[in-house]
Amino acid sequence: MGLLTVLLQEENLLFSKDHLRDIRKKASRMNHRGKKQWYDDCHIALSRHCSGELNQPYHFHHDRYILIVEGLITNLASLHSYLVDQSFSFTDSSQEEILANLYIHKKTESFSMIEGAFVLLIWDREEKVLVGARDRFGKKQLYYTESDAELIFASEKKSLLFSHYDEQIDDYSFYHYLDFGYVPEPNSLTKGIKQVKRGHYFIKRMKEPTQFIRYDHRYFPRELERESILTARSKESFQQAVESRLMKGKPYGLLYRHPLSTAALGQVAKNQVKDLRILSIDNEKINPAVRELAEALTIDYSHIPVTPDEFMAEMPKVIWLLDDPFASPVTVGQYFLYQWAKENNIEHTISDLGYEAIAGDYGEGQNIFSRVRQVFPRLIKKRTDPLQAPLPLFEKGFKQKLLKKIITVSSAEERFMKDIERESSLLQRQFADIHAYLPGNKLRFMEKLSSSQRVTLLTPFLDEQLFELLRNQTEEEKRRRAFLRAIVSEQFSPRALKALLEQPMNHSELPIERWLREDCYEWAQQLIEISQIDDLMSKKEVLKLLKNFKDKRDQAFQPIWTILVFVLWHLVYVEDFYSFRDLVQIHRS
Repeated sequence: MGLLTVLLQEENLLFSKDHLRDIRKKASRMNHRGKKQWYDDCHIALSRHCSGELNQPYHFHHDRYILIVEGLITNLASLHSYLVDQSFSFTDSSQEEILANLYIHKKTESFSMIEGAFVLLIWDREEKVLVGARDRFGKKQLYYTESDAELIFASEKKSLLFSHYDEQIDDYSFYHYLDFGYVPEPNSLTKGIKQVKRGHYFIKRMKEPTQFIRYDHRYFPRELERESILTARSKESFQQAVESRLMKGKPYGLLYRHPLSTAALGQVAKNQVKDLRILSIDNEKINPAVRELAEALTIDYSHIPVTPDEFMAEMPKVIWLLDDPFASPVTVGQYFLYQWAKENNIEHTISDLGYEAIAGDYGEGQNIFSRVRQVFPRLIKKRTDPLQAPLPLFEKGFKQKLLKKIITVSSAEERFMKDIERESSLLQRQFADIHAYLPGNKLRFMEKLSSSQRVTLLTPFLDEQLFELLRNQTEEEKRRRAFLRAIVSEQFSPRALKALLEQPMNHSELPIERWLREDCYEWAQQLIEISQIDDLMSKKEVLKLLKNFKDKRDQAFQPIWTILVFVLWHLVYVEDFYSFRDLVQIHRS
């Protein structure tokens, strides 16, 4: 569902017809398609898009409060039982009624009791106060921008861009992207537009600054439980996390990523739904592995083919859907997976996304830093320990040529690592991943791509109860993957399990590196030449980097890809080269 909410800052301000029309126009830019809903109430205006059933905003407590909730709450049953014990009665026990009663009972303390992937807003018509919250893991996004006249919240940044908006790039976000490949929360690449941080709620009173309060405080205990008890409880919790998210009778696509965690998901899910199929990009390197895994699980599989021409045609659309640039080429493959799923009537997908952060599995070749470890030219910084905070991608000398100045910012991960600097490097890595990299560079992009195709993304590893158990693992258990071994060993023989453990993590990647040297080289060259990035970086150095990448086979792919994605983002969002802002539908016909 797509959400846009506008709150006027002064009690004597009222919406004009032109203002309401402008809000509707902004809402039409959202990725989401389907049923539309409009609601306005003196000082607040709301627009929503939803592919399924769309209920009216939920009024409760004698019409004083209005509730809007977007997402999937996974502990509704336990919340309902808790409220019944507190003497609350229910009419239909709907999601909205449960959350409304919980808010009446606990007010803002209720947010820490809610589990799942969600964004919710509550408008107090009597006190003229807007309260809202975002889920712990950061799967659902909520952007905001504030002026003297109004405060606007939206599930997509593009809905906050006015037709007359002069896009200004946020300096910190720009340099963080170049150094570390993504824009961290609470920033966006656009100055003046920020994100509500994951695990936070906010309170907005008229004429007062918006307050943001953190309700999620993750930590890892030093005193750990015994392995045998923990493993048994974790297995049961994992099965409940998977089964509680699945609906019987619906077809599901299982996204291939990490071999062992994908096997665990498939093993549990296939007992819950009849129509389960592994989906992967048509990559010759992983085809045999996917086929063998599907055969072992006795389920179907599909390899989705993508041509260089399709890649070049769809890349601007991918940029538009994601709001901010991304440096991970895996993201592009996910777009085509979701597109194929929708075209083949698979409306629900399951992913092991978040497994590494939750289980602490950062094996060699399976972490976010090892992807650029191989052979680096001088302009690229080499990574050391994969559990350490990342280093900037470019050396200072190349930055001087590229940007005409040397600016380095600290990584978002590094700041979180300092919060637990006395802990082991593995715990620091997990803590930083959960708080920075996972919500900033993985979850929000996957969620945006899936929702743009009206495909549900389920991430059972990102489950609060499962996390509470897995955070008690010893480092030895994490390194030998005791949790997943216990699950898959029920079906896989020791020999088959050993084969799974030996397989490197493979993200269903497209061969973009090869394409960029061959089929897509002229396309990339033309994008750089027509772009108006001269005030930000040297176009001459970018073109030189691209040519060196083509001519020298040992030249690293990540640097030119990171810059090329930014060039495309600049063409789409700053230069309006592709004119997506005025289009209601940009997907394939």
